[in-house]
Amino acid sequence: MTQTHTPSPWKKEERLGATVVYSVACAVDVATVHQGYPHGKLLEERQANARLIAAAPDLLEALEACMEVAFYGPSFPVSSQDNRTWKDSIEVKCRAAVARAKGEA
Repeated sequence: MTQTHTPSPWKKEERLGATVVYSVACAVDVATVHQGYPHGKLLEERQANARLIAAAPDLLEALEACMEVAFYGPSFPVSSQDNRTWKDSIEVKCRAAVARAKGEA
């Protein structure tokens, strides 16, 4: 698949009352999450939204790997040991992406 989004990894940081998500790879801002109006989002919610945005490239990569598993299923065309290693690596990738999105990594 051709990458069309800003290169990852993406990180977040606080700047002047907003949480900014930026690309580490090319030092460009990707998104700015402000206090919501009129909702008045709390800092924790704003940071959670920014974490989810920053994790988007990792989540996309994990989802694409899951799609491969769904396509091949149990008939993945390699030895069973290679198959298990492949699936284990996808599970690790998925868990890491979700943990990052939740702020647990």
